[in-house]
Amino acid sequence: MSVNQAFASIGLGVGMLLAAEAASAQESGHIRIEVMISHISDRAGSVDQRALELHRKLQQEFSYQSLRVLQTLQLALVNDEVGSLRLPNGRHFRLRPMYHGDAGWLVAVQLEDGFDGDMRLRNHRLVVIGAQRFEDGRLVISLKPVF
Repeated sequence: MSVNQAFASIGLGVGMLLAAEAASAQESGHIRIEVMISHISDRAGSVDQRALELHRKLQQEFSYQSLRVLQTLQLALVNDEVGSLRLPNGRHFRLRPMYHGDAGWLVAVQLEDGFDGDMRLRNHRLVVIGAQRFEDGRLVISLKPVF
């Protein structure tokens, strides 16, 4: 075997090993999702400092006078694991990471009596899921993935 053939063989072996590791990481991949449940209302008030990024995103689409954070939590999920929580309005919210690729995680999202579909989550990018009626305003669910 020539030196060139030896290097080609080593390169092919390394490439196959890297591809196998990438596939394995994708199959057993994990994602941490910062979930924030907030309430927006026309009632006079302020914007909760923990929700400034959300406020910048929402103020272009909704008119409101106050934004308060009701709950924050982190879900640590692996591929195909379902994370769920009960919202303050009694409805269920579920997430299931399905696929991790170059464009981020494809995640199945189900909001009872609301959104039900798949969405792409990109690292450190805030996503707003829903704005359901709640008390004197709207309940807002936002996600910020970290992977």
